[in-house]
Amino acid sequence: MSEHVTLLPVDSADVTILVDNSLDILMPSDEVAHRAPLHYNWSEREQLIAEHGYSLLLTVQREGRSESVLYDAGLGRNTVLHNMDVLEVQANDLRAVILSHGHADHHGGLEGIFQRIGRRKMPLVLHPDVWHERRVVFPTGNEISMPPPSHADLDREGVAIIEERGPSLLLDGTVLVTGQVERVTGFEKGFPLRHAQRLTGIDKIHAFVGGLHLTGGIFEPIIPPTIAELAAIGPAIIVPGHCTGWKATHEIARSLPGAYVQTSVGTRLHFG
Repeated sequence: MSEHVTLLPVDSADVTILVDNSLDILMPSDEVAHRAPLHYNWSEREQLIAEHGYSLLLTVQREGRSESVLYDAGLGRNTVLHNMDVLEVQANDLRAVILSHGHADHHGGLEGIFQRIGRRKMPLVLHPDVWHERRVVFPTGNEISMPPPSHADLDREGVAIIEERGPSLLLDGTVLVTGQVERVTGFEKGFPLRHAQRLTGIDKIHAFVGGLHLTGGIFEPIIPPTIAELAAIGPAIIVPGHCTGWKATHEIARSLPGAYVQTSVGTRLHFG
């Protein structure tokens, strides 16, 4: 592309894993990964919940201001809200919500989030194809439905829906939503790795946090070339999450031991 998207620099960024497939309350914190705090009466307190879903809270600090966006909302209607309450994260602090794609394990908690926020015309940035009905057909013949979010329900909650195929800038130009991703390699079936580099013109990827869709018989054959590409990109930190799968996660940990960070619900990743 001839022109690059220009992002404003931030003083720091924090990514809180609100919903993911795994939870380990005994993992120690380190300089980057700040694990959810333990309490003396931990067995009597409300506990964090893991599920087959994904949700992240991104908070950026710039010039003394702190602002947040929510990236996906998990599967269960109340899971993300429950975990936010346990972590004492305030939904009213959100400036926008981003939906990565229209599968139920990424949008199931939207209605609960918007009911908590109230009718504030909260921006919801999504691709226009998220409304399509989808299903997954396994080699065994089993099928599962992947229903889209309800446009009517979101309208009733007073959400400001922003349908966008291209890139979008949020939080006064400090956060980029890449939009529809080009497929540029033979092994990537829809989740390419270098789109953000092409948009911004910045080669260095400091951290990758998210799911790689490498689990199950359909995607496991592309684990080796995907990890080889990750190694070539060379992020300083990689936190593979939801739908990456145990085989790919183990291979990433072996191939990139210095960069690998184990995911866990409630973890806050600090980049500053």
